[in-house]
Amino acid sequence: MASRLRIRQATPGRDAALLAEMNHHVHGIHVENRLELYTTPSLEDLTEMFGNLLDQKTARIFIAE
Repeated sequence: MASRLRIRQATPGRDAALLAEMNHHVHGIHVENRLELYTTPSLEDLTEMFGNLLDQKTARIFIAE
């Protein structure tokens, strides 16, 4: 039986750390290939950044589960 994909809007308390982890992973690929252009932010900084972004009423980030 196939699973159903669920799409939901991200929330600060629930998803900031998740988004930070996903971003950290993908951003790491950029850092590996273009170290002269990119730096590696900490997971704490990314979590704070995504939390602040998600706190904005105009922010729209969606999570597929």
